Amino acid sequence: MHKHGFRDLIQTKAISILQPDARHMGGITEFMKVAAMAQAHGLDVCPHGDQQTHLHLLAAIPNGLMLEFYPQEFDPMHGRVYLETPELQSDGTVIVPDSPGLGRTPNEAALAEFRVS
Repeated sequence: MHKHGFRDLIQTKAISILQPDARHMGGITEFMKVAAMAQAHGLDVCPHGDQQTHLHLLAAIPNGLMLEFYPQEFDPMHGRVYLETPELQSDGTVIVPDSPGLGRTPNEAALAEFRVS
């Protein structure tokens, strides 16, 4: 769903927490537009999907509610795809890395087995 779908949900008061997924809605810019619309209407954002995509985005908005986090038991590639992997702390929080952008560097060695030549 793109910003227009979220706009309609907000206007009809059909939703109280928005769950945009930047990977499937037009990227970071579209996500930030939805977050701004939500903030303007006093609504929270709880992104749906991959924590590594949404961790920095959630930290960048004032109306971020919580991060959806997939542990290693759920995702067998957790900790293998990227050199940086956010970990769930004992208190249920996740530390936002200080690396730029989405903070992801592909782990070329681990991904080599999946390459098609």
